[in-house]
Amino acid sequence: MTMRSILPGFCRCVITLIGCLLLLSCDTHDKEYYDKVRIKDILALIETEFSNRDIDALMNHYHLEFLNNGTVRWEEREIWQDRMASYLLIDFQNIDIQLDGDRATVSFQLKLMAAGHTDYYNEPAEHGDISYFIYDNGNWRIYGNQHNYSADQVNSDN
Repeated sequence: MTMRSILPGFCRCVITLIGCLLLLSCDTHDKEYYDKVRIKDILALIETEFSNRDIDALMNHYHLEFLNNGTVRWEEREIWQDRMASYLLIDFQNIDIQLDGDRATVSFQLKLMAAGHTDYYNEPAEHGDISYFIYDNGNWRIYGNQHNYSADQVNSDN
């Protein structure tokens, strides 16, 4: 066997290996891209469901084990009902999504518009109830920060 007969096979193996590595890196990028698009789609659906006053559809985006600063899912439903009573429209602006495995943290400016005024909130710092997601059973769901208390409660105890 000469070097000439080994070289073509070796080159094919190297090219195949490089191709596989590129494909694997693309899959990770594509999954991350898809996950971010899916979460943005959920936020867009929430905007529509809010303006349509469809509380049931909106709450379908929430995980059954939602917990955020001591607030559980049924209490979160009441928060959304209060928001719908106070505001006409909701808008998510400057969305930034950080993925960490099956979890995601979404930062954004929440814009709530009423007839006579507009309120802005920087999330997740001010409420956080729409900022924490989990990927479960093939779907992204709003999961909350899974804390039984808020940072303000901890700081006031000291």
